Amino acid sequence: MNADIFSLAKKRAAKFGVKNLLVASNSGESVEKAQDVFGAGFTFFAVGNPPSSREQGLALHSGILDATKERLGKRGIRAIRQDASIFQACANRSIAIQSFEHANAAYVDRFGRTFAEDERIPNNICKVMGHLLGEFFGDGPKVCLEITLMAADSGELPLDEDCMAIATPGGYSHAALIVHPVKTSALFSTHFRVKDLLLVPSPGDIWFNDGPIP
Repeated sequence: MNADIFSLAKKRAAKFGVKNLLVASNSGESVEKAQDVFGAGFTFFAVGNPPSSREQGLALHSGILDATKERLGKRGIRAIRQDASIFQACANRSIAIQSFEHANAAYVDRFGRTFAEDERIPNNICKVMGHLLGEFFGDGPKVCLEITLMAADSGELPLDEDCMAIATPGGYSHAALIVHPVKTSALFSTHFRVKDLLLVPSPGDIWFNDGPIP
């Protein structure tokens, strides 16, 4: 794993006075590395899916296992597990083929109304958003925004202060974003803002080397 992203991100966090750190993680290795590099004075959140998300067709990975959550808890790291981010739920997977209303009532409650009093987020708009973020900025920034929304939806992340989200996806640039978080239901509000973006190429990075995107 390339530790440069964490060292550089620590400097950005200090500049912006950010104390809440979100790290996309499954095995827990990434968030543990972040904690080692950042040190004391920060609140760490490991954000991902539960193992059941794979069974539902919402994730391709195993998610954060119970044993991993327990291990991280002993280090003072809070593990946040959500069934799916809004972009995962809109992807072409078994459950997401259906509309949110028919797939899972919890999605309706979580994604809520955004455009107007009686309008909900159209499924196709969220799908396009996810693809655009991934195509224009790479998987890292998209994942950072995903975990920010997931952490905000959980109720464990303070929404009255900025946070930093970090993602180290394989094959793409590692990314760290400083974001003013909101819940997914407020995704299109003026309060959801990206204030800083850090990209660090990983070894053999296909994004910066213009390699084919799988």
